[in-house]
Amino acid sequence: MTILLKVNNITKSYQMGNNTFEALKAIDLHVMQGEFVGIMGPSGSGKTTLLNILSTIDTASNGEVIISGKNIFQMNDEQLAIFRRNYLGFIFQDYNLLDTLTIKENIALPLALSQVPTNQVDHRVLEISKKLNIEHILDQYPYQVSGGQKQRCAASRAIVTNPNIIFADEPTGALDSKTATDFLECMKVLNDENHATILMVTHDAFAASYCKRVIFIKDGVLYTELHRRDVSRKQFFQQIMDVMSNISGGDTNDVI
Repeated sequence: MTILLKVNNITKSYQMGNNTFEALKAIDLHVMQGEFVGIMGPSGSGKTTLLNILSTIDTASNGEVIISGKNIFQMNDEQLAIFRRNYLGFIFQDYNLLDTLTIKENIALPLALSQVPTNQVDHRVLEISKKLNIEHILDQYPYQVSGGQKQRCAASRAIVTNPNIIFADEPTGALDSKTATDFLECMKVLNDENHATILMVTHDAFAASYCKRVIFIKDGVLYTELHRRDVSRKQFFQQIMDVMSNISGGDTNDVI
């Protein structure tokens, strides 16, 4: 397998008056092509900061991030914008859909920005919407559909350009349990059948149990990681809960 994402000695510091706060400390990790990786940790552990740096939303104080052989810290703003559009997909907790566009138009937007021919746009939108079971709502607007359908629209938009990696930030945070399960099953399909590489920050052990590997962060450093390997999802869920309990000193409510 190919290493798609490589993180070398990433640190992130903030100046707070006369004091310096280190949100991330010497983070090293890698993600293989086709992996579904979760990132978990207590509130304030640095997991969202790490995701923002990896996804080019934020910058690190030191270190390097290499995606598909390209060091994103060596790019200027214009190069980053092109790289983000061509190589990365994003799924956010609050969907980030445009209410003035139909579901179909929201999914097609990245393709339009990349000037993909119209006949190819229609084909790719229909193909991905069928895979995520939302082809019947393509002509509706975001305010006319459910939260789960909005999130599947967001996932379709993220995957329609065939990005090298998808970054998901608490994608089930605004969903009820059944809708979250349906969405996670769709993400599993994208990973298993489309070989999509997904990196997901989540506070939810149930969501993390759909991943093939879970990385845990505490106080800005890598605490440990779990590989699912040959155990059931239910067994993997329990393993995740055990690590969460150890991190938080037995109080799993703190792992948010």
